[in-house]
Amino acid sequence: MELDVIVPGVKAEVVGSDCITVLFNRPWKTLSSAIFNGGIIDARAVLNMHIPKSYNHEDPEGHIRRMIEKIGLPEPVVGMMTAAEMENVAVINKEDEQGEFRVTTIITAGVSNPATAGERPRFPFLEGTINVILLLDGNFSSATMASSVMIATEAKTLALRELDVRSFSMGSTYDLSTNLASGTTTDTVVVSCTGKGKLIWYHSTGLSFRGRFGAFEEGIEVGRLIALAVKEGVLKALEKQDKIRIGRSLLKRLEERGVSIGHFMRIAVDHYFSSFSSRESRDNLPGEEVFRKELEEVLSRDRGVCSLVMAGLGLEKDEERRGFMPYEGEIVLRKGSNEEIHRLPSRVLGGVIADYIGGVKGSTLYGQSVKFFENTGENPLKGEMTPTMYYVLSGIVGGVMGHIDQKRKQGE
Repeated sequence: MELDVIVPGVKAEVVGSDCITVLFNRPWKTLSSAIFNGGIIDARAVLNMHIPKSYNHEDPEGHIRRMIEKIGLPEPVVGMMTAAEMENVAVINKEDEQGEFRVTTIITAGVSNPATAGERPRFPFLEGTINVILLLDGNFSSATMASSVMIATEAKTLALRELDVRSFSMGSTYDLSTNLASGTTTDTVVVSCTGKGKLIWYHSTGLSFRGRFGAFEEGIEVGRLIALAVKEGVLKALEKQDKIRIGRSLLKRLEERGVSIGHFMRIAVDHYFSSFSSRESRDNLPGEEVFRKELEEVLSRDRGVCSLVMAGLGLEKDEERRGFMPYEGEIVLRKGSNEEIHRLPSRVLGGVIADYIGGVKGSTLYGQSVKFFENTGENPLKGEMTPTMYYVLSGIVGGVMGHIDQKRKQGE
């Protein structure tokens, strides 16, 4: 299947399920972080090769070499690998208003192993790769080729931020992924240019200059077009490969942070089904299957619930994990320990969530659960989630139970 590219002198195609090939009409200046022929070379072709998710080859370069020979690519070839399906490739073309500059991105992407720069990945060798091939119709210096890699990386990270992709990292007290991912552990960027026209001697995300010092022309949007093409390509490729999109469900967003239906069930069983003293109170509680069905319904359909829970996730990240909240003054408005005051916003938010979902009954049940937790110190999710996350989830559980009670009374 031939791919539609607007940069001249290029033929790009998907070769079965095995690979994507990009052939140049002559050697093109290429800068890349590729595993095969990475660095700066004059390349005749680029290969993006599919590998299985269980890939553990002792000689990946030899594996790429054999694929090059199998399909007969002209050399030298820049080669990289991915477990993403070739059919899920995203091709984005951009052109400036004057028609002076064109850019094409050919991107495959998967984020089964998201990572944050500077953190030790929890699963460093799992599949999950964002491979970006960036084709530029212009004459780029080595410095502006490097700038193109920088801009492409920034745009990729921006796409992940807009998708709210979270990383898996070591060293966290809690078994959750909360930091925004900046990429995966195996990403590759390849930049190739035609070498035509005046030399582009400087460009960044917003500015590009042609000519020489003291005699430059300004007005080409090279950096901006690169950023737009890469960002759009990453978003499109991830939606095709991993079905990740900006408007995905709250259940999916919670799952990406390590929160499963099982966590809600554990709070329900430990703090709701088990914490009420009277037999009558327990008899009025819903069964686990009824609770699970109603929970999924509430988390899947109500925008207000989504907004409140996302606010809780932001509070959990900024306050509890990152220490972003400015606590500079003394506590003068409320009595209590620093820890009690520190937890107050999340405790209140949990109550708001419970009331929104389940009304007075939801708030009452939430209050009983929180009292049980704070009096006994028994947290069924201890070591897995922060107290802030516990309050948020407990608010959802109490609200859902209150909502079930409301529906039961309406049906009587």
